[in-house]
Amino acid sequence: MCFLISKTKIASPSAKIDNAFNAICSLCLIQQYEEFKTGILSLNSILLYLIEKFPLPQNCDEKHYLRYLSAAMFCELNTDKEKLFSSILTNSVPPLQIIDRDTKLPRATFNSSNDIKLAIDGKVSLTGIVYEKGSTFFIGNPKDQIPRGLFYSAYSQYKDFLKDCYEIEILNTNNNPFQPVFQKSPNTNIILLVNSILKKSNKNNKYLDLMKSLQEGCIEAIKFLNWENFQEQSVTTLNTIFYGAPGTGKSHKVENILKTISEDKKERVTFHPEFDNASFVGGYKPISELNTIKGEDEIK
Repeated sequence: MCFLISKTKIASPSAKIDNAFNAICSLCLIQQYEEFKTGILSLNSILLYLIEKFPLPQNCDEKHYLRYLSAAMFCELNTDKEKLFSSILTNSVPPLQIIDRDTKLPRATFNSSNDIKLAIDGKVSLTGIVYEKGSTFFIGNPKDQIPRGLFYSAYSQYKDFLKDCYEIEILNTNNNPFQPVFQKSPNTNIILLVNSILKKSNKNNKYLDLMKSLQEGCIEAIKFLNWENFQEQSVTTLNTIFYGAPGTGKSHKVENILKTISEDKKERVTFHPEFDNASFVGGYKPISELNTIKGEDEIK
């Protein structure tokens, strides 16, 4: 799914593909987490908690507001995260700071939403702060019309889904049901797992909407790439390359073609990083003129 959507997002401007991309961002977002001494929480839930305690100030651009708030969050997580977690456990407003990376001194302190607006209006620099890349990755450049940060992409469209996850987590801070999602085991079906967690709390409706958008985006991408006609492709040249996402029928198609070829004329090859082109199609390899085969001089 990620391959399909990322391959077509730039090449094919489409609302369905954009929606699917944001859906993927939402799934990736809820897998990002922070461990504390007595619990574990997703970064999504931590930031949504801060948004709740520091609501968007009046006459304040939301993109800049989220950038400054997330920057303060990452500063605290990388300076004194237990203090932040303690505030979440007690449902209190945590004091936040924008902290200089070199001096470790605060450039700005946020005790209220108005403090954030003052920092924005005062153009407090977010360059050279503790874990500077965190807010950039999460929100993106607020000067862009549509910032491309992970949280912003997800939050701009699937806010209700993210809030459902947050509400479940915030009520189970000491035994977070999303822990299997955080583990990211290669054998874990994230889609089914998240749906199961939300379903137990009767909160899976928004998730089903998200999955519908993801499905529609994948179908749109398949149409754009013309993969829906994959099975009708035929071999018309000596060398034919079949490409597509896993599970689209490449191997099945090739096997059907090879049924008409005798076993001694075909070979299945797996390409490893050390398997070069010359090893597959052959190549010229120079040898000394002194080398002979059956008395005949041979120069390769």
